[in-house]
Amino acid sequence: MSGRLRAAFVVAILLFGCENSVLDPTTEATGKVVDHITNQPLEGATVTLSENDDVLLGGARVIAEQKTDAAGNFKFKFEWKESPYKLRVAKENYTYTHIEYNERFENLPPIVSDYQIMESLKKKQDFVFDMEPVGSLVLNITNADANPTDKLTIKFENVNKRVPVVGPQVYAGNSISGYSVGAYAIANKYVRYSYTIEASGTSLTKVDSIFIKHVEPTQLHITY
Repeated sequence: MSGRLRAAFVVAILLFGCENSVLDPTTEATGKVVDHITNQPLEGATVTLSENDDVLLGGARVIAEQKTDAAGNFKFKFEWKESPYKLRVAKENYTYTHIEYNERFENLPPIVSDYQIMESLKKKQDFVFDMEPVGSLVLNITNADANPTDKLTIKFENVNKRVPVVGPQVYAGNSISGYSVGAYAIANKYVRYSYTIEASGTSLTKVDSIFIKHVEPTQLHITY
């Protein structure tokens, strides 16, 4: 075999015989969706694959969508055309947050988003989405002798320790009879809170914690 034919044969193998051939645009994205607290797989989560997520040019175009199976798995096989490609996940009573830290500049705040982005020119990629269960907290303040001048301030700890840029939730108002407020919180865990009540010229501050239920609203009753 001549040198020219040998070179052509090698090029043909590289172009057509390799899995990562530059002429083969097929890309495979696989992954699993799990509960962040229990690490158990989540069945029925909706995973969406979109391309060219550019708001200025019309936004993302969804090219595929599917539900996770009983093992929490999903799999997309598509032709790579226009990057970036992003994967998002959604499930009722759950939330997902992706945090990316800057390894070169550790002092910079992390980038927080609701998606994971696929790498360019990588034929097979695997992802894990650990979703956090969401609960609700209903606060009830009861005092039959409450005055309009009474004041209530209640502060819940950072509801998502994984997202340091999100501060604590603070509520303030008049603590009239039946006062209530709904708070968003990560479920299946204890949330620390403190509250201060100013009434009749005195101030009372207490610190405690409460276990947030998943799906079912958690009731917090304060009587003074």
